[in-house]
Amino acid sequence: MTSILNRTTTKILMKGLMMGRRRYNHNRHFIPSSIYSVLKEERSTLMRSRILVIMSSEDDDEKKNTATSKSLQQLQQKLEYYGTSALGLGMVHYKVQSSYPTWEDISKINFLKQRSGATTIMGIGSGVAMDLTKLVVTQLGEDCEYYYLFPGTDAAIMACYTNFSMVYDTQEQTVLTIPTTSSSSSLGLVVLDPEESIATHDHTQQACQSILMDSINNN
Repeated sequence: MTSILNRTTTKILMKGLMMGRRRYNHNRHFIPSSIYSVLKEERSTLMRSRILVIMSSEDDDEKKNTATSKSLQQLQQKLEYYGTSALGLGMVHYKVQSSYPTWEDISKINFLKQRSGATTIMGIGSGVAMDLTKLVVTQLGEDCEYYYLFPGTDAAIMACYTNFSMVYDTQEQTVLTIPTTSSSSSLGLVVLDPEESIATHDHTQQACQSILMDSINNN
């Protein structure tokens, strides 16, 4: 159970996150909620078409960090169980295998979307899943009605705040910074589970506190 202190800290951080959204990204709405609550509330919308889920695989650092590795696994298991088994949502999965998104990833996801007819995109896990989801949403434009981000690490939360994504160009063998902006007709929700994403991880709290201080200093 989350301590009273952590619950209070979480509320303060959430306020900072909402403040920060005005500066970092106007098209994404940050909400403190559980995965199940969001899926249940959005079920009627999510049932309209299949959902393309972009998941992250663990990199070397995350494999070494048992707590982070377990947290990412739990997040993905929650989405899979609640989405398909409990609520009957149609999901198509794509797992990123590298530390950065690549152009090949984007090409494969576009193919999956066309084949499945998905109009909703979800990204869950670490920062690479967030970056890849933002890239896909940017490319799809109005063809993407809704997108959801479920960050599971501090880097993932920070990635949700930026209007760019990091992409690894395999030909040039370099990391590129690509602007990402969603269509005005696309609704983006960033779901922060207080039990999973913030309250139980000190390093995530530190990242959120940095966002909070930056938000206060720029408002």
